[in-house]
Amino acid sequence: MRVAIGLLTLLGLPAAAEGQEAAPQLPQGFSLGATVDRYYIDGGHLTAASLRGVELRASRVTTEFGVGLILSRDDGGPTVLVTDLGAAYSVPVAGMHLLPHVGPTLAVTVGQREGAAAIGAYAGVGLVARLAGRLGIRADFTRRWFVSDGSVAGNMISAGVVLLPRPTPAGP
Repeated sequence: MRVAIGLLTLLGLPAAAEGQEAAPQLPQGFSLGATVDRYYIDGGHLTAASLRGVELRASRVTTEFGVGLILSRDDGGPTVLVTDLGAAYSVPVAGMHLLPHVGPTLAVTVGQREGAAAIGAYAGVGLVARLAGRLGIRADFTRRWFVSDGSVAGNMISAGVVLLPRPTPAGP
């Protein structure tokens, strides 16, 4: 227990001391939210808006998805739709969920006469925490790899708001 408290303190996360009540856990169930994403690829950066969902189940592998639309391109390139469908492992920590996640990703140009697509993979970690009531925040750091004519890799940092699951009533 002392090691866990020390680790949470080093990470800047609140922890209950021995004998104190633990921080309340988030309700379990489906969480849906909107994020603003910043991609850092090949020395440039792109901004996207995404819809993200994940099943929050303590200490279990669950499904997550994301659908994003890249809003700005530094090079004036085409609009890109990015989709993710993967697995997340939900780790409850001090009233939050850490979400290591991994899965396949697809980027498709939209609104152009000649379309293009790139498949790839992603791996990263996210965090879901309560703000008030069912309103929460989500933040992610994700590494992405795309394969098309050539391999491209980059990082994505995102933050946004989520609607947390409804608390389930306690049984008798």
